[in-house]
Amino acid sequence: MALATIASRITDMIGSEYSTIPSLSYEDLIRAAVNSIADAINPDLLLKYAHYRTNVDSSDGMDAIEEKKILLVTREVSNSGTEVRQCSLVPSHEFDRVLNSGSIYFATAESPVYTIEYHATDPKLKIAPVPDNDQLGYVYHFNYLGTSDTPSGESDINGLPDVCLQAVVLQACVNILSTYISDFIQDEEDTEMLQMLTAQKQLIEQSLLIEINRFIDESAPAKGE
Repeated sequence: MALATIASRITDMIGSEYSTIPSLSYEDLIRAAVNSIADAINPDLLLKYAHYRTNVDSSDGMDAIEEKKILLVTREVSNSGTEVRQCSLVPSHEFDRVLNSGSIYFATAESPVYTIEYHATDPKLKIAPVPDNDQLGYVYHFNYLGTSDTPSGESDINGLPDVCLQAVVLQACVNILSTYISDFIQDEEDTEMLQMLTAQKQLIEQSLLIEINRFIDESAPAKGE
């Protein structure tokens, strides 16, 4: 049985009037909710349901890092491709020494590493030893929703477990109600309605806290970090 869409679930909680928010910013608020929940839950859970994997086969690495949540980075040990090793994260300012064969920090196929090289417009994830077509690097990631995504009509999100969708809906409701409240305050509208919206938001925030705690484990860092 298919799940209800995110829009339908939001309507069930706070009504359909949210779709009249000026400039249709409700899509932005739902996207923000999805990305916020993806950042909050245990990375191991996201890895279990990983939808995206990018192969790295050169020193160019992987770009568009700011659009992705990195879950795991691995590298093949040999040309057979049957064995891989998890890459450890190193700071970008230390990456040169892992490429230096004369350094005690020299990265090998048995102890590969990765880093994020930050540039003004194009940060990249790079792996050492440098992968090639015979010994590939693999990056498992969650793709944050961007401006072209319209999640309101979706009943699932690529890479996000279905069990987390209720948390997304609750966070989206909080975001939308916060916008309502802000509009009421600025327009100095009905005080009674403002109090009702504030009380509703507080109740949903309590439900969100309970829901999100099911998926949070602060002792479990992202793989490779």
